[in-house]
Amino acid sequence: MADLSPLQRQRRFLILMSLGVIAFYLLKAEVSNTATLSGVAVSLGRPEGVVVGLWIIWGWALLRYGQRVYELLSVVWCGVRCLKMCLPKTNALHFGTPRTMPSGWRSMAS
Repeated sequence: MADLSPLQRQRRFLILMSLGVIAFYLLKAEVSNTATLSGVAVSLGRPEGVVVGLWIIWGWALLRYGQRVYELLSVVWCGVRCLKMCLPKTNALHFGTPRTMPSGWRSMAS
């Protein structure tokens, strides 16, 4: 079975980013020109770039999740194809014919 931990990490990150974008718009948050980080004042020349950055990070998270899903599906599909090629071909619908009955058994028709 394929390892699902990378997919779960990417899904968790995508969900958090989606919730962050939704919260940003539902709370009608606005980005101002100045902010303080640990007592240091930071001035932004273009505060709308923060919103663009938020959307870029969300798109990147969506892309990474899509890559992990594709990777997982390709591993699963490869396993299915390999299993299909390795199994012997049988005709399961030929009930009672000598082909499907063990040696020494007789068919009900005879």
